[in-house]
Parts: sequence; C-alpha cells; structure tokens
Amino acid sequence: MYGAIERPPTPAVTPVRRRALALAVLLLALLSGLLLFHYIAVPATPTSAAASMQEGPESQAMVELHVRPQQLHLAYAGVEPGTAMTVSWTTYHRINDSAVWFADHPFRNTSRLTAHMASVASYYADEHYTLYTYHVTLPHLLPKTRYYYQVGSLHNVTRRSSVYHFRTARPSSDNHSFEMLMYADFGEHNAEGTVSLVSALADRLDFIWHVGDLSYADNAFQALDKDTNALGFVYEKAYNAWMNSLEPTMHHVPYMTTVGNHEAECYSPACVYSEAKQAQLSNFSAFNTRFRMPSAESNGTHNMWYSWNHGPVHFISISSESDFEGAPSNNKGTKVANGHFGDQLAWLEADLKAAVAMRHERPWILVGSHRPIYGLKVFKPTGHPKKKQEAILAAFEPLFLKYQVDMVVSGHQHAYERHLPIANRSPVLDGVSDDRSVYLNPGAPVYMVSGACGSAGGHEPYDGVAAQTWNVMYDNVHYGVSLLKANRSVLSWSFIDAGSGLAVDTFEIRKE
Repeated sequence: MYGAIERPPTPAVTPVRRRALALAVLLLALLSGLLLFHYIAVPATPTSAAASMQEGPESQAMVELHVRPQQLHLAYAGVEPGTAMTVSWTTYHRINDSAVWFADHPFRNTSRLTAHMASVASYYADEHYTLYTYHVTLPHLLPKTRYYYQVGSLHNVTRRSSVYHFRTARPSSDNHSFEMLMYADFGEHNAEGTVSLVSALADRLDFIWHVGDLSYADNAFQALDKDTNALGFVYEKAYNAWMNSLEPTMHHVPYMTTVGNHEAECYSPACVYSEAKQAQLSNFSAFNTRFRMPSAESNGTHNMWYSWNHGPVHFISISSESDFEGAPSNNKGTKVANGHFGDQLAWLEADLKAAVAMRHERPWILVGSHRPIYGLKVFKPTGHPKKKQEAILAAFEPLFLKYQVDMVVSGHQHAYERHLPIANRSPVLDGVSDDRSVYLNPGAPVYMVSGACGSAGGHEPYDGVAAQTWNVMYDNVHYGVSLLKANRSVLSWSFIDAGSGLAVDTFEIRKE
C-alpha cells in the first residue's frame, strides 16, 4: 500500500478573501459569457437577411433593405482616359441578375437600354451576414461627358437604385483647369465636418483620391460608445456605415483609392480569436473586393498598385504596405501573412518610364503613397530616417528622383504637413520663393502629408518632434482636406479646414 501523502497546511480563507474570490469568479464568468455571445451571435448588421424573411410589414421592409443597392461608388477605367467607368455597389442578399443601365440623357425606364451585367464577389460571410459587392465597367464612353446610370435587378424594378450621373475623365488634350480632392485617414469619428465639407465641394470636383486608411473598420472596436461591447464583431458594420455616409458624393464623383495599413486585416478580439475571420479579412481582402481600380488597364495588381491619366496629369497609386524589401508586415495578432502580390518596384519603374515618355502630353506626375516618404514623425532630430522609415525611403525615393516625379501625397500621420522639394534628405531651394508660396520648376519631388480628415485617434501629437530643414509647416489642429487645382502649367494646392471651409495653407507649383 502506498502511504498517505503529506500536504502543506491550507491557509484559512477569511470572509473578506472568500468574497473577493467569489467576485473574481463571477467577473470571469461574465466576461467569458460576453465574449462567447459576441463572438458567436452578434451580426454585422442588426438583422440578417435570413432572419428577416418573415411575414409582416416591418420584416418586408427589412427584406427590401437587404436587396436594394447601397454604397454606390465610381472609379475611372479604360486604357484611354474618359473611355470607361467602373460602377460598384453592394447588397446584403445576393442578386444574381444585377446590372447597370446608362445613357447620355436622363431616363425613367430601361426598356430601350442595354443591360450591362455585373460581376459579384464576397470576401466575408458568417451565419448571420454576407456582403455582396458588384462591379460593372461601362465601355465605349466619350471623354469629359456626362452620363446617367441606374443599377440593380434586371427583372425586379423595385430592387434598383435611383438614376444618378457621372462625368468621364478628361483627355490629355484638355487645356482647362480641373479640381480634385486628395486626403487620407478618414474614419467615422471626428469626421462629421469632413463628410459635410466633401459633400459641399463635390459638384466642383472631377474626382477624389483617398490615399489610404478608409473607415478604420479594423480597429472600430476601440472607438465604440459606452453602450456597445468592444468584444463584438464590428468590422463590417463600421465599413458599411462609413461607405454609406459618403455615398451621396461617391455615386457621382469618381472615388479613387490607395491602400493603407488599416486595410490589411481585422485585429479586434473577435477576429484575433477566430481563424475563420482572420482567413477572410486578412491580406487586404475587403479593400480589394469592395473597390475596383484600373489596375488591369495599367498592368497593376488588384487595387494595390495601378495608374491612370486625367487631363495633363499622370497619377500613380502605390502600396507602402507591401511588396518591397523591408515592407511593414501589418500583423497585429493575426496569423496570416500579408502582401506577396508581385514585383511592385519593377512595375513602378516601367510605369514611370512610360509616363516620362509622354510628358509632352501629360507634363505632371503625381504619386499617392499612404505612408509618407518624408514626414516629421518618421525622421530623427539628426535629419536621418527612423529605422522603420529606412526601407520605404530606400525603395521609392531613387525612382522618384530618377523619373522626376512632381509631387508625392501621403497620409498615415493624422495631421497636415507641407514640405519643400527634397532630394536625399536635403531641401532643394532653386525656384522656391522667399515666402515659400511658389515653387518654380522645382528640382525634386514635393512631399505632402494630408491625413487630417478625422478618426477615432484624433490629431497626431507633435510634442518633441524635431524641426527639419525641408519642412514648411505642419498643422495638427484643424481637420480638413486638400484641394488641388491643375492645368498644364500650374498645380495650385490648398488645405481646407472642415470647420470653417477656409484655406489654412496655399501654395503653387509652376512649370515654365
């Protein structure tokens, strides 16, 4: 027989300690229950399509909500500017006969119009929710021409949008000035004024270029109100709400997009603890499904990198998030590798080389990169880049200098920054007026940061940031957007305060 095992004496449990232990167990059970409930049961929308298929006026209205087009947006398309336009929208219930009708005049019915059938894709689904995204590229259009269009079900007219309109891109031969917005870092929080400003400016714009960080759906759980539990799955709810807030502008103003770090994945607790959610929402899947940029026409890759032409400007959208040596991983607790889309730098050099060869038609080259190549927060007081900045500087600046890029616009820093022309960490002052309001024939790219649209994180703190010889100004007080007016000889830039609608900063780049 085995002898008795001696155990150390058990300490006496006092009433106070017993109550504390009981409270701890209760809190742990409550937390586990909340996590389980929100992880399993909380849908991305209040009522799923399946749950709404019941009788009654309220449930019928919910059915119509799920099948009617929403989140309409446009993007330039076609090899030649102005010859095509991509129309995109979403529904919560799959509509297999989705189509677009268009004409060069207003219309009330589509019986005499050609139906252009849509492709449909979905990047995320669970037992409560699926979002379906539709894309149609309308061909054989004329440049700088207004068209009217409608989207929805081929056979059920109640499941269609209203009739909207758009204007196609300008040809390279167009000598008139045009206006566009450029900005980044645009969420739901602290952005109400920006949404209103964008809407107020919309009718004077040719298009909008959003240079990364759309909606902040990936970290929306951090900005929930006190009545919402942060353990819930809110990625899709936040993305859908943000898209719908801008739809009144996006359904008639083309909305070009550049990838940012917040497009990479979902890293809320609900996503981190779900391999299914990680697999579906990683590697920029939502961004590459919801939008359709002209990558095929420019030999680009998905929405990760591509280019297009508009009037006298060649625009290039690059990925500061992937596919160059030392690119950021953008992993925040997930297991899926991001990136690996192809040889971005080889594509970029080929695109720049072709753009330079056409400078007699399009004298300007503008690049959008979400992370700044030059920015006050990513450089040391010595003027050298911080460790993480070295890779992006080494990857892109040599190409920008070699092919004489005119301007590079970024975000990532939640503020506004304007810099001088810069080459190899030094300002190039030739042609810069004493008051820094005019850059005449600048000898290097001009780098801008326009990341002040508004997000849950608020403005970027600049305490302790070292001054740099190449910086003209920074503003981390105002929320706003950047307005660019362009013609063949002048780029006029203004940073517009969302609160007042007034310009906080203005300058010009001139070519003679």
